[in-house]
Formats: sequence, C-alpha cells, structure tokens
Amino acid sequence: MSRKEVQLEILNRQEISKGGQEELEFECEGLMYVKRGSIYLLYNETGEGLSGARTTLKFNPQEERVLIQRKGSGGLKQKFIEGQTHCSFYKTGQGKLEMKTKTVSLNIITRESADEIIGGELQICYRLYLGSSYFSTNDLKIKFELLDEEISHED
Repeated sequence: MSRKEVQLEILNRQEISKGGQEELEFECEGLMYVKRGSIYLLYNETGEGLSGARTTLKFNPQEERVLIQRKGSGGLKQKFIEGQTHCSFYKTGQGKLEMKTKTVSLNIITRESADEIIGGELQICYRLYLGSSYFSTNDLKIKFELLDEEISHED
C-alpha cells in the first residue's frame, strides 16, 4: 500500500443553539491511502486544545458513509450516514461526554486521473447533540489534493 501526501483544507461552520455562529478553518498536509475500497486521510490537528491529536477520516464513495476518528487530545469517533443518528463519546480532560450526530446531508466527491484518486471533497451537514441537548448545526467541508510525493509502506 502506498501512502501519498495530500494538502487538506478544512472548514467547519457552526450555528450554535444559543445563538451565534462560529467558523473554524485550517489547512495542513496529511497522508492518503486506499485500502479495501475505502479512502483514508490522516493528519495532525493544530487547533486550540487539540495539539498532538491525530485524525483519521475513512470514507467510501460507493457506501456513502464517513468515519472521523481522533486520537489524543479531544479524542472522538463520529460516523456520518445521511439520515441516520449515531452516538459516541467526546473525551475531555474532565471525562467523557456523550455526543450524538444526526447527518442531514452527505456528499462525497472524488477526482481521478489514470484510475488513481488525485483529490476530492467531503461535504457533511449534521446536527450535534451533547448529552440529550441540541448543541449546533454544522456544515463541514474537507477538501484534499494530492501532492507530488509518494511514501511507500508495507502493511
């Protein structure tokens, strides 16, 4: 399996239940590989309170589902399938917080050249619940673009 370097652009717009909006945007480099029909994107978080955290996105355009898993600071696992609600936990310094995500819409776009994935975009609109309370509606966009270098790994 070969891992390829990618440039990632991540934009998350939140409409908070108590009013107000928040926008988080950052760019970073990461790695991409394909395994058993699923595409994996790996990158290190740089946001406030997330330093040192490693995030993995796993998605399969045919199955129309996305899994986001963060290890380290602010650890979490979120599953997105359009029209479904999934429960998980968000790890904080004070313990675990129950979190539910209800996926409103999900769009996976990939671009290929010579049967190789060279880039794409994930668009996820979801409602976030902390405990049993509605917290926010989120529009998450993740763009990825292949860089020139390839890193070989045997798994």
